[in-house]
Amino acid sequence: MLKKVILFLIVGLLIFNFTACNDDIAKKNNENDGEDSLKIEEDASLEVWIMQTNKNSQKDFMNLIKPFLSKNPHIKVNTTTVEWNQALLKITDAAKNDKMPDIVQLDMEWVAAISSLDVLADMSEIINTDDFIKVSLDAAGIKGEQTITAVPWFLDTKVLFYRKDACEKAEVDVSKDFATWNTFKESLKKLNKLEIEDEEIAALGASGRKDSDVIDDFSWWIYSAGGNFLNSDGTKSEFNTPEVLEGIKFYSELALEGLIDGESLEKKYEEVEDMFIEGKFVTAFLGLSAINKIESLAKEEDDEEEEQEDSLAENIGVTMVPAGAKGRVSFIEGSFLAVSKSSGNMDEATELLKFLISEDAQVEYAKATGKMPALKKACENSFIKEHPMRGVFREQLEYARTYPAIQLWEPVKTCLNDAFKKIWDNVLDSKESAYSFSKTKEIVEDTERLINMVLGHEDEESEEESEEESVD
Repeated sequence: MLKKVILFLIVGLLIFNFTACNDDIAKKNNENDGEDSLKIEEDASLEVWIMQTNKNSQKDFMNLIKPFLSKNPHIKVNTTTVEWNQALLKITDAAKNDKMPDIVQLDMEWVAAISSLDVLADMSEIINTDDFIKVSLDAAGIKGEQTITAVPWFLDTKVLFYRKDACEKAEVDVSKDFATWNTFKESLKKLNKLEIEDEEIAALGASGRKDSDVIDDFSWWIYSAGGNFLNSDGTKSEFNTPEVLEGIKFYSELALEGLIDGESLEKKYEEVEDMFIEGKFVTAFLGLSAINKIESLAKEEDDEEEEQEDSLAENIGVTMVPAGAKGRVSFIEGSFLAVSKSSGNMDEATELLKFLISEDAQVEYAKATGKMPALKKACENSFIKEHPMRGVFREQLEYARTYPAIQLWEPVKTCLNDAFKKIWDNVLDSKESAYSFSKTKEIVEDTERLINMVLGHEDEESEEESEEESVD
């Protein structure tokens, strides 16, 4: 019964979200010609689904597995790239119709839901859990169960990017002044509307109500205040607590005080990333993709004949998110790999998965894509550990917390994203004199009731009212 409920909720949610999507949800390429594939004996054929993270996703993957194919000439690998915004629907449909590929890439947040459909092979005996970034294993199966149904592949988080020239001009000591909530806020006041090259720039840029995952930028403020979205076993909402409200209030009211760039709050994450690199504001919380863009632009600068006083990369620094009352706790996301329980080539699929999570493959994939390996040893490679930006990302993963690994997380997350968009509406559509945090509290209260309904709890207030009526 639970499987049917989960399928109903996931499919219902996805149909709502993806009605505008193109029917052509994947571009299949057997990679049989050119330098991106090898002529090999077709004794075993593996179907692999990977996400379309960039225009070279398929090429990067096929180049990555060339050493594996060379050592295993009897194995043929057919890859299908799937767009991120269509992937969960495609994977859920495949699970429902017994058409799963041999290996599939899963978003960290989907692992529990797909695992609950009983279509993924148990990988518990295949990997050594001590080899992986510890927090990533919290999302390797269903919360409360010991079975590992998906293996961490690569990870990401968001750290604080800042302009060195602006911080120096405002006399902001990054190591101290960005360390805690209070010192960070005071630093934003110093940096706000600072004049750089005859132009005023904003202190902080951030995506707002138009972003697809508004929850991400609120998460570490909530965590650092001591709050969480669900209780410890993931069965009930803990969204309406003083700690959660404290985190929401602190972050959202930075905008009310004019410390977050208003234009950025009407943008999506990718646009904010570009705006920071263009110099629109001094600071922004960004992911690893920002490093790829910065390094690409820096390379273009190096190729130019005119000498630059300071290159873009040299003028940008990164540091970890500030600590709140309960310390530093950060957001984490990533991708996992899973093997289908119904694979007709289980041994070969398992061997390919083991290759993909090996140290050499993890390092090579990180170099090709800019992703953060999930394997500890791979993170010790100089490409990451000694890099002035990637090294900070690796360090912050020690403070990370995954979203709850429960089957119904996607519909719960939809409720939370809707709530945060309404919270931004309350802040951005109100003049300071008319703003009231009471409205935010109402949004949080309503959302908690909705989440509990999604999780199978009746409205507690309705129950209490019914009890009172029966007593009367």
